[in-house]
Amino acid sequence: MNGEQSLKKIIENSKTKDFAGIAVALALILLSAILMGISFSQFNNASIEAQDQQLLKVESSLDYNINETIERFDRQMEYVVSSKSFKQALDSEDGQEPDSELVTEILNNSSLNNMSSFEAIFVTKGDRVFATSSGGEDFTIGENIDGNLFVCSDEAGDEYLAVEQDAAGGMKCYGVLNITALYETVLLRANAESESVILLLDSGNTMVYEKGNVVKTCKTVESDSSKNIDAKEALLLRKSQESGDVIADGYKKELENTDEATRVLAVPAKETENKAFAIAVTANYSTMTVLMKRTITKILFFFLIAVAGIVMLVTFLIKTRRERSQIDLEVERLKEKNQQMEELNEKLRELEHHQRLETIGTMTSGIAHEFNNLLAPIMGYSIMTLEKLDPNDEVLYDGVLEIYNASKKAKDIISRLSDLARKNTEKVFTRIEPDPMINRAISVTAPSLPKNVDLMRDFKCKGRYINGNETQLSQLLINLIINAFHALSDEGGTVTVGTEAKDGEIIITISDDGPGIPENIRESIFEPFFTTKEAGAGTGLGLAIVRQAAEDHGGRVTLDSEMGKGSCFKVYIPEDTTPAED
Repeated sequence: MNGEQSLKKIIENSKTKDFAGIAVALALILLSAILMGISFSQFNNASIEAQDQQLLKVESSLDYNINETIERFDRQMEYVVSSKSFKQALDSEDGQEPDSELVTEILNNSSLNNMSSFEAIFVTKGDRVFATSSGGEDFTIGENIDGNLFVCSDEAGDEYLAVEQDAAGGMKCYGVLNITALYETVLLRANAESESVILLLDSGNTMVYEKGNVVKTCKTVESDSSKNIDAKEALLLRKSQESGDVIADGYKKELENTDEATRVLAVPAKETENKAFAIAVTANYSTMTVLMKRTITKILFFFLIAVAGIVMLVTFLIKTRRERSQIDLEVERLKEKNQQMEELNEKLRELEHHQRLETIGTMTSGIAHEFNNLLAPIMGYSIMTLEKLDPNDEVLYDGVLEIYNASKKAKDIISRLSDLARKNTEKVFTRIEPDPMINRAISVTAPSLPKNVDLMRDFKCKGRYINGNETQLSQLLINLIINAFHALSDEGGTVTVGTEAKDGEIIITISDDGPGIPENIRESIFEPFFTTKEAGAGTGLGLAIVRQAAEDHGGRVTLDSEMGKGSCFKVYIPEDTTPAED
């Protein structure tokens, strides 16, 4: 029954563990998938951030180059306007108007003409153009962009960037920059060949961009769609300029054979250093996107392989656990059967022992009386004969004395057999204090104490009691003490007799520091008729009587022995804790 219960418990525990293992595995797989999704998202965000950072670097480089070109142009204009020849040409003598032809000649010969983005330069006086380089007469100054920067347009309506400088006599000098040429110069310096760049002139409508290695301009996305400017990029740049915010966005650019993954960064003019142009930088990240998709595909593939491996591993572990449970079950069954066999053997040994004692008791009870009847006349007539014999007749006297002694010894053996069989033994149990009882038993054994043996007492049970038969207990003590004396008779030593109370029991200890008892006979010394003494020196009933007396009192006797260090017998008897009657 216990085996079946154990089987059910093991199977239930195994199933519970299997389900728990499956749940843990699924949870780990789900957690891994979530973490992988988060990682992919973070990777994608990091990729986009890296793209935006790259675009921002390109934009910063373009912005720096535009600002540097404008500032260099401004410095060159300042140099021309502040030159001695230019000032002298603008100075009027006696209130006469300066010579415009001289000023025009100076402007045509100035160093500004060497700049690639230079378009024209002219001087105004009031609302009219006073002097101009070739082509400068067609320009009109528009809205102020920032500081000394203005929008400028020609008769065709094309927009330019103008830089203002104050000249002598309250005149104004304007240098005109061609934004198309400026775009080419800036793009070349920034080395932005892999990126698409659009410039939007602040306070103006003109966008500058590159298409097919040709720099083009347009004013509106709708009207100039035939010029192939990317409408989404242009709209994003206008949106950034109008809102004043930096905008980054991505989209797919549709081409003839494929779609390009495009990322756009638009920066309004007010956020740039040059303050004249809003800048949009666009890059194609199709290659990076394809590489990332391939990487993700590979990771997912390996992840699925890992998941399959985990599933197989969990399945294998579950199968192994179940097989192990079956093996453990078989082992438990074998252990249980083995334990049952051991218990059965132990019961058989106990039964055999009790049968042996019962046989001895039956034999003893059957023949004790007859033996006593036979021994009584032998002992009686031996004494009568000894009284009538002449003591001087030693041969006859000693022979009759030997008959008497042999009869007496036979009577003693019969008496011991009767005690072992619990026949003819007093059965009255009384309340006994152990320490005085042991002292009385020691006094009985005193004549047998060898001269080379010391007897020590260690009593700790004063005022404590046991319920027992003093005759049986005295016989028990005498047998153990005499045995200790015999163990020390040759080499000498110390016998210690003591008592202590522990866990509701009185423990009587008889120990010696003699040679000890060999391990191979320790289990047999309590058997009836077992003795290690020479023939005629012992009956082999002493320790059997000791164990029987201890069991009759609801106790037990134990042996602890070590060769060369001695032996210790302990008798455990329940303590009587009932209050004494008055």
